[in-house]
Amino acid sequence: MESFYYDILCGKEDEELLATAYKKNIHIHGRHSLCKIKLSFKKNSLCDFKDVLIKVKRLSNWLSIHSNADSYVIAPDREILFILHYSDLSETACNRTLSETCSMIQEELLFLPDIDYVDIYQGEFVQGLFSLPLSLQSADKIQGILSKLNRHNGIYGKGVLGIYYFLDIRDIDTFDQLCRDELFQLSEKLGKHSGELMDTLECYYENNCNLGRTARQMYLHPNTIKYRLHQIREKIGAAPLDDGNEILKYHLLLKRRWLL
Repeated sequence: MESFYYDILCGKEDEELLATAYKKNIHIHGRHSLCKIKLSFKKNSLCDFKDVLIKVKRLSNWLSIHSNADSYVIAPDREILFILHYSDLSETACNRTLSETCSMIQEELLFLPDIDYVDIYQGEFVQGLFSLPLSLQSADKIQGILSKLNRHNGIYGKGVLGIYYFLDIRDIDTFDQLCRDELFQLSEKLGKHSGELMDTLECYYENNCNLGRTARQMYLHPNTIKYRLHQIREKIGAAPLDDGNEILKYHLLLKRRWLL
């Protein structure tokens, strides 16, 4: 089974793999994601990698029975990859299941006396089993960024990295596509008045988050700006208004939308 998933993650897709998937009743369609688990053992540790792998596989079996996701574990080159398939769940439910699963795995592994830290890198959700290489690529990217930031003992996804995920992109086409995806999601969350809310947020940033100056520039009453900012806070959370990194990210997105 490990070689089956390894072939998929290497980008292999043929009739033999499909036949194996159907024969073993493996989920081909639906939402999938992949997590990379990075372990650090304490100096002079007697703990063996195989012992940790066995524990993760036991957790995987338990989760497949008791959660809303089927899970599989493979470990090429002493690197644990945790694959999840979500059964008919909304995006919100998938995010919650992924978060709970990663928290449980990290907590259980940190109980082992010889483990120094456990990092988990969450790949993006993809549609279909054979799109898993894309999820692995996003997990690899997150790991690469965090190695530069020297952060450890956390659960990291694209959303957690925020602006760093954007700033690490070198290819302009990849950057533009990411901006389009993020702007689409932002528009969906903001609803039917997304245009005026995004314009208001951009103007708010341009005026150093000063409500009065924003109102004057947009020729609106300050209470109107206050109401719109309240709507933004209600729909997408407080981070785009309060967190410096998120403000930089959203300001970048809102500026880039005019050039796409």
